Amino acid sequence: MGDMGAKDPSEEQIRARAYTLYVQRGFEDGHAEEDWLIALEQLRQEQVQRVRADDFLDQPTPIPGQPPESKRGARQTSNPRAAPTGRRARN
Repeated sequence: MGDMGAKDPSEEQIRARAYTLYVQRGFEDGHAEEDWLIALEQLRQEQVQRVRADDFLDQPTPIPGQPPESKRGARQTSNPRAAPTGRRARN
């Protein structure tokens, strides 16, 4: 298949999905190849969605108030609106 490293669905998975499509059509004959191809495409799409969801879930969860993972350790720029540092203004 080649999409994101996922394998094609098994023949058994395709057969079961194609049969489901056949049943949903009201057991109408003459669409076996079409049902097979539709089943294959549906299963592939579901697999890609699962891979994407897994990739998303593997991302670190941002913690409020902390810089993102890629920014940790990077030099922070000063904030001109930050609280005073204890210096007193001269009169």
